[in-house]
Amino acid sequence: MPRTVSARMNRWLTRLVTKDEVKKVAFSINGNSAPGEDGFTGLTFLLNTEINQQRLHGVKMSRLEPPITYLFFVDDIILFDKPNKHSMVAIRNNVNSFEALSGLRVNLDKSAMFFSRNTSHRLQT
Repeated sequence: MPRTVSARMNRWLTRLVTKDEVKKVAFSINGNSAPGEDGFTGLTFLLNTEINQQRLHGVKMSRLEPPITYLFFVDDIILFDKPNKHSMVAIRNNVNSFEALSGLRVNLDKSAMFFSRNTSHRLQT
């Protein structure tokens, strides 16, 4: 076993990774994994990917502040997004990804969806 990095190995280690490679690794992370040194779980990384790809937009509480996209508590998560079909599909996809990656299931009997008073009844149903 060589104890040094060859030129070939160095080229492979320092090459640019593709978006697909990053996605493959990100989705192979257990979403319910123990946090790393930074305190973030795999699910945090997945949600940030959704935000960066502009599938989750969040909600602005003030014109001067950035939008809030999610809040984590011990065993709960609150997602914020705009009340439209695109956003609802993105949230559902995140729930599906969480379930697939963690092996856990979201208990819909203990889940809820809330809308601002400005959201039309048509969008709420």
